[in-house]
Amino acid sequence: MRILTPYLAIAALVAPASLSAESFEGKVTMQMTGRGGTAQEVSYTMKGSRVLIGIGTMAGVIMDRDKNEITVLMPQQRMYMVRPMPQVPANPQAPNGAPNDVSFQETGVTEKILGYTCTKYLVKSKGSTTELWVTDQLGSFAGFGPGMGGGRPGGGRGSLPQPWEQALRGKNFFPMRVVGTGAGKGGAETFRLEVTAVDRQPVDDSALAPPADWQKLDVGAMMGGFAPH
Repeated sequence: MRILTPYLAIAALVAPASLSAESFEGKVTMQMTGRGGTAQEVSYTMKGSRVLIGIGTMAGVIMDRDKNEITVLMPQQRMYMVRPMPQVPANPQAPNGAPNDVSFQETGVTEKILGYTCTKYLVKSKGSTTELWVTDQLGSFAGFGPGMGGGRPGGGRGSLPQPWEQALRGKNFFPMRVVGTGAGKGGAETFRLEVTAVDRQPVDDSALAPPADWQKLDVGAMMGGFAPH
């Protein structure tokens, strides 16, 4: 079972998001930096309902929002595993399942980032403020889920996405820049996500599926050993 351990955390990486009215096909590359200054490259390859998410040197995850499932890729083992998409429990007392103390405020400020017009929003919650610069030209953001500690590199296995991720759920927004700060005036920066490149081009279907010669692991094998197909 040890071979599966690193990949179970990755399998929880993604949170569900609705497809946007604006369709984007291509690859978006980002740099994500946590409180300690450690940076990781994140890639999103998108086509229709499918997204391939890669984080640094970690194995990739394919999310299919039409099928409501994720595929975890294990290149070293030449294997893959298909699982139902993790469902983030909603808080019925707040919109979009966000905590009660979260606010989502449009500032009216705009800026061009890599040629895309972005609007600045502020997401405020107890103890933190997150500055979001979002565009409606790249589709909906699929988010980072529990396995990433809420989209923070090295953040551990958080049980829920971060407030800014929850605030974007169901909206036709894609973040081009995200800056999180701690509580208080002049709070220290705790998180940054920056889009560094947008490559709008056709994506072959084979890029969003495991290679045909890889073995598929039965999810039931996690409970009692391997059962390659």
